[in-house]
Amino acid sequence: MIAKEMLAKGKKMKILHIFDDYGTPGERALAGEGSVPTVVYYVAKYSVEKGNDVTILERDFGALPKEEEIDGIRYIRINADKLPAAPYKLIKSPFGLTKLLKDGFDVAVKTSRFLKEKNLIKELIKHFNGKIAGREV
Repeated sequence: MIAKEMLAKGKKMKILHIFDDYGTPGERALAGEGSVPTVVYYVAKYSVEKGNDVTILERDFGALPKEEEIDGIRYIRINADKLPAAPYKLIKSPFGLTKLLKDGFDVAVKTSRFLKEKNLIKELIKHFNGKIAGREV
């Protein structure tokens, strides 16, 4: 509802997609790079076409630039280790499951740090009128 209200008033939204891909280093959230990256890309592209500022935050495996813009979409990459195997393979052993959970926590911490550095958390709170999930923040 907030998005429709903002668009009706002609306001531009700042949209952040967090794309945590375990895929091949060098792949981006772009059409043709797999089903999930393709969906993320087209949602972002559509949002840009509607006049919004869109950023995709994804893992940096060292194969792509830290920041770039493609089709009006800003890509920012945060350092994150490449998992030794796909998640569905890792959950078959206690060691693999531990590695997967640690990795998810690591990416969440790095994402949170990025949001704080860019002062985006305050913008989010302001955007939701000081309430997130119905609670005052």
